[in-house]
Amino acid sequence: MRYSVNIPTSMLFSFAAGAFAMGILFLSIGWLVSNGTDWRNAVSQGNGVGEESGTSIDDSACSYADAVRRAAPAVVSVYGSRATARQSDSTRPHPSTTWAPMPDQGKHGQTSLGSGVLVSDSGLLLTNRHVIAGADRIDAELSDGRLLRVELLGVDVETDLAVLRAADPDLPAIAIGNPEALQVGDVVMAIGNPFGIGQTVSMGIVSATGRGDLGITGIEHFIQTDAAINPGNSGGPLIDAHGRLIGINTAILSESGLSEGIGFAIPASIALRVAREIEAKGKIERGWLGIAGRDLTPRLVDRYGLRASHGVLITSVSEHSPAASAGLRAGDVLTSISGRVLHGTHDLREAIGRAGPAAQIQLQIWRGSEQRSTSVTTAARPANSSPLTTDPTGSSRQTRNVPSNCSKVDGRNESCWVRGRLDANR
Repeated sequence: MRYSVNIPTSMLFSFAAGAFAMGILFLSIGWLVSNGTDWRNAVSQGNGVGEESGTSIDDSACSYADAVRRAAPAVVSVYGSRATARQSDSTRPHPSTTWAPMPDQGKHGQTSLGSGVLVSDSGLLLTNRHVIAGADRIDAELSDGRLLRVELLGVDVETDLAVLRAADPDLPAIAIGNPEALQVGDVVMAIGNPFGIGQTVSMGIVSATGRGDLGITGIEHFIQTDAAINPGNSGGPLIDAHGRLIGINTAILSESGLSEGIGFAIPASIALRVAREIEAKGKIERGWLGIAGRDLTPRLVDRYGLRASHGVLITSVSEHSPAASAGLRAGDVLTSISGRVLHGTHDLREAIGRAGPAAQIQLQIWRGSEQRSTSVTTAARPANSSPLTTDPTGSSRQTRNVPSNCSKVDGRNESCWVRGRLDANR
């Protein structure tokens, strides 16, 4: 029995076209081989076989080595050493604390470790206050191995910053970027000395900007990033994709005490203002009004029937404060200060703090359906301000319920990490 199969004409044409294409391919490879060309390289390099002509892959577009090369020389390891008696097991530092030996450290000395960054060629150096708190001596080491003896110019508790100066010649300085131009999704890198293993770079993106109300410091306007920040990184720079300083790495949110992808950096604009004022005066002087407030939101506007669409809703006024003397009340809405439109408590803190004490400022407020203008003279912030008026504006906020050994930075520089809490890491 014989079987017959009818093959469609279209299928025959397809087979013929395929065979013709394969023949052309083999002839091309044969020609390349006969002319001494490695056909595999020709294919991978896009020489007319397997890739469009004129296209190539630029490996440099995938690397941030140039950015790191510009910034890394200005990054230092910071050592805060203390002379101590031999400790018993019960008084030794917390195991999460990073301790590193100094080249000339005595047998019974202790040294805490952090990072820092040189922001001027005159040797001005920034780090975190908690890195050097309680230290009898502070040293810094450049990535090229040079040891610097540094002088402490001053600290700012409100931002957890310390300003130092190194007197050595020919010091590198990092280029300064613009943190106000950052956008969520921008590539950033953290440089520091985590765990004392040596200068290390980690990369991530900007996860959020203007992050506040975290209870870490008195003044908060953090850059949030998922770049790894671990013990030893605090005080080091957060840089942009061009190697410019945009922040000072300060804290993490973690359940383990190690990086879990939520880190916080002080914007360079805030850090440099602190550095310049401490360099000039040796301290920071901020203005104070004595009010507590919250950002005005559409929900608050609807709930209370407010006329203002932006600003700060005053929730309380301290007795005998400049705000009380000016007649401000709870329920007033501040909309501008000395001509600057207020979009929230950060703007108000910034404006009052920068005005300094004994400065006369003009406030625009809404009280019910009436818009008013009033003048007030700022005072110096009291050293023993209540928690309600911790910030220069006295912004009310809920501080996280962090145990006492974590909510403060003590002389031992202990890493503060508890489950789900914010850590002032090193």
